Amino acid sequence: MATSLADPAASAAVLIGGSTYRDARFPPLPSVANNVADLRAVLTDTTMWGLPEERCRALLDRTDPNELLEALDQLARAALDTLVVYYAGHGTVTRDGDLVLPTWSTIPDLPKYTALPYSHIRDIVGISRAQRRIVVLDCCFSGRALRAMAEEATTIAGQLDAEGTFIMTSAPATSGSIAPEGARNTAFTGELLGILRNGVPSLGELLCLDDLYDQALTAMVRRGWPRPQRLGTNTVGKFRFLRNRAWFRRLLPGPAPDQPAPDQPDRHAAADKPTSLTRYRHVAAGVRAAVGVVTPLLGSPGRDSLTALDDALPDSVPPASPPASPAASAPALEQIGVALVRETMRAMRAQYGDGATTAAVILGTLVDGLWSLLSEGADPGDLDPEVTASAASLTARLTPDPATAITPDTTELRTAIREAIGAHEAAESVMAAVAAVGARNVEVALAGAEEAAGTRGTFTLDTTVLAPNSTTGPISLENPLIVVSPDGELDIRALVAAGREAPSALLIIAPKVSIHAARSLLHAFSRMVVVRPAAPGLDLAALRDRISPADGSDWCRARRALVLATTTTIERPPADLDLSRNRLTVTVSSPESLAIATRALAIARSVTDSGLVAGAGAALFAAARAGDTPASAADALVVAAACAPYHLLRSASRAAGPGEASAPPAADPLATARGALMHATASASRYLAGAP
Repeated sequence: MATSLADPAASAAVLIGGSTYRDARFPPLPSVANNVADLRAVLTDTTMWGLPEERCRALLDRTDPNELLEALDQLARAALDTLVVYYAGHGTVTRDGDLVLPTWSTIPDLPKYTALPYSHIRDIVGISRAQRRIVVLDCCFSGRALRAMAEEATTIAGQLDAEGTFIMTSAPATSGSIAPEGARNTAFTGELLGILRNGVPSLGELLCLDDLYDQALTAMVRRGWPRPQRLGTNTVGKFRFLRNRAWFRRLLPGPAPDQPAPDQPDRHAAADKPTSLTRYRHVAAGVRAAVGVVTPLLGSPGRDSLTALDDALPDSVPPASPPASPAASAPALEQIGVALVRETMRAMRAQYGDGATTAAVILGTLVDGLWSLLSEGADPGDLDPEVTASAASLTARLTPDPATAITPDTTELRTAIREAIGAHEAAESVMAAVAAVGARNVEVALAGAEEAAGTRGTFTLDTTVLAPNSTTGPISLENPLIVVSPDGELDIRALVAAGREAPSALLIIAPKVSIHAARSLLHAFSRMVVVRPAAPGLDLAALRDRISPADGSDWCRARRALVLATTTTIERPPADLDLSRNRLTVTVSSPESLAIATRALAIARSVTDSGLVAGAGAALFAAARAGDTPASAADALVVAAACAPYHLLRSASRAAGPGEASAPPAADPLATARGALMHATASASRYLAGAP
């Protein structure tokens, strides 16, 4: 019986919320204030975790981004066990495609300079000494139905991750997070709070991070809301985070489980109103038609299955369309079934880069079986929790043992990516960057208007702030001039001329700088910061030579810099720096290349999470067969669905002839197999809810 939780006295949480904004273009989000208050109450509740109140900072509607960074930096340095960072509010992007989080005073036309860059949060979290770092973002990257938290569609590719961190987001990069009118909480946080307060009856004494994500995913999909996303290694995902209240209620007499708030319907209700068998039958027919299109492409490196589905059955039901009425026509209901398969495949493609066809096959088997059970009189409200619990038990067997997990080498990673998406220049660039700094330290983005496609780097130095000596918090610099001086000597005249020609901030990296030099430069730059490297063995002369541009000058321009009390992080174009905590950004020239690069990075991260297996279908089959004998029809159905991809691949292999049948199976990330089952099960729950 597991009883250990993170040490509250050695942990910390920072809860940031934006519920009101000065500019009317950011509509108010009153439920965000409730999010922050309710989540703080859960984290500090001694029956769930018991985080000390002084270590759980609630920062609501702050005007200065640096105030938020300062609080985050202080608690990130204080946390040695677990660090939790939560943000709820609007989300927007700069012209460079960078994710930023607006504060009360943010100017929508100047988000780069007036909002909080997520990259700064990521950098602070990334250098924290905490053993586990948890980031939850409840903001959106594009507007959708009901009340969305942003309006500009964009692709946030790889910007969220920090090595050793578990991240949950309320929606994919291409859909909006939702704040239902009149609800106490936003959609995603409301579901998350419901899981934490009520617990999960089918799970054990403690809830791990994967449990929270899986339950939130199913709850959101069941309601027809955007699918949450998850990033983070499986070992972090298995961290037992909070106590499971439902488990304790099974053992101890006491009051009944908390009832859902009036604005948060029961998460286990299959539907708000009875759904006719005719509706289930037609939606199942649509699922069957879509799965029939993609099934022949399972395990084939040829034509893309999602493209094949879009060609054969065009998307005629927009994701934000209103729910179809119970009396909708058969073709309209079948289109809903097709849309359910398409949504599942797109979710797999966005989150894992691969596994879309595997998820579709699993979903097809689940829906076929569920329709049979429903037609025989089964209650959808009973089937839903049974199928969800059975799938949760199976996914637990798909998690690798950290003690025996094998990290694939570059050749194996290249094989997995090429088998999934073929050879492509953008994918090759991603693989080169991953080989250099690891999948968790790579992101992809579109090249700017004046930027050639290539790679740019971000590096972090351990430093001490020399000037301004009165600084008490983080200093954020945009487009700064970077100067490295091994001996502290500076070419004052040349620097003053450079500052007047292109006004900006100045960051000096040197063991010391004279007061005369500092005073001479103050009026030529908007801001001047001097830091001294903390590592005595750092070769400043080599660093200066490497960052100096080809024209021979002793300085360079950076995109941004973040100076903290103990570290300085600099982002600049070249990628040839071999320093600790490097990050690389692969920039591509077109949206098509961005899609390929994003998929390649998703696959690389999936491989990093859990290693490779000889075929996702085989892994699912082995996990299903390793379990106990099915105790119910729902258990048997989940086992059959998990085994379906393997049986189809075996049948196709035998039909292909001796030569092709003997070919080695595809190399797939184990995390992708787990994701396929998880997303298919969530979609099956949506089917049982009536799939409006």
